[in-house]
Amino acid sequence: MLGAKEAGNQVEKISLRDKKINHCVACGACQGNGGRCVQQDDMAEVLDKMIRADVIVMATPVYFYNMNGQMKTLIDRSMQDIPRSAIRRCIL
Repeated sequence: MLGAKEAGNQVEKISLRDKKINHCVACGACQGNGGRCVQQDDMAEVLDKMIRADVIVMATPVYFYNMNGQMKTLIDRSMQDIPRSAIRRCIL
């Protein structure tokens, strides 16, 4: 983050442990309303920032050879709303 800031970029760190992001419940509502999830949690705020970002860097501890649960939930919930062009810019 420091290098990006020093290069003149605006940087924001979002800690998922400080956010309430519910699991996808496969209700299908997002498929009929333009892709927005109907759950009332912090996901809409985080997702709006992700969509507006030029670059997304995701970092997570690795547990049992996989990302942590919060990161997996974020990714699962964001797939309906993030444009495909934004996914190509994501760095894990």
